[in-house]
Amino acid sequence: MLREKRKHDRGTDELGELVAAEERLRARREATHQRAAEIVKRARAEADRAERDAEHALQDELQRLSATVDQWRRAEEGKLAERARATEERLRDAPEDELARLVVEWALRGEVPP
Repeated sequence: MLREKRKHDRGTDELGELVAAEERLRARREATHQRAAEIVKRARAEADRAERDAEHALQDELQRLSATVDQWRRAEEGKLAERARATEERLRDAPEDELARLVVEWALRGEVPP
């Protein structure tokens, strides 16, 4: 009887060890899953941040480019306005034969007089 009791206790102990091992394995699997989910969450957050940074960099570059184009356009408009004023003064003060020569020059260059 004592032998049987020991055998039964040993079986119970082995079963208890198996159950405990299974619980440890389940806990480890759950912890691994949680760590993996955390890593994925951090990776997604980093990807979102990188995408926002890239969008901001692109937006900044577009604004800088737009400002450069506007600055160039204003400079060119100023040059054209100055050229038109200079040509008007030249034409206003030019004698008749000078006007004819200027018109011929412009025609030969394919330009339209201002």
